[in-house]
Amino acid sequence: MVKKALFKIIGYSAFLAAIIFLLQNISFTHHLIHSDIWTIFIFSFIVSILIGLANSYFVSRKDFAENLPQVFIASTVMRLLLSIFFVGIVLYLGVEDRLLWVINFFILYIFYLIFEIISLMTTLRPHSR
Repeated sequence: MVKKALFKIIGYSAFLAAIIFLLQNISFTHHLIHSDIWTIFIFSFIVSILIGLANSYFVSRKDFAENLPQVFIASTVMRLLLSIFFVGIVLYLGVEDRLLWVINFFILYIFYLIFEIISLMTTLRPHSR
């Protein structure tokens, strides 16, 4: 179960990395991507791995179906708190073009959050009655 979750996260992250790379190299979209996008990407990837491992652990438990709301809320809140902490530190330390950085961060945040929601829902489907 854990290997499958890690494989999904790595595959999804590779897909996002390819899109970011393409957008950086297209002449009319490169100005929409912040120069520190890879720092944002690495942070998002690490958080997704951690949350994916935690979710895999809870999914493997027998009482998973009963605890799904708690697992979902806990993983969403953990992602939110880690993200707020990361954004706060980066903005406090100073970064060029703050608005573009924040926009790029939250676009990746939303993509990973959508991936997490879809993963949990597809995991839940076989356990539903």
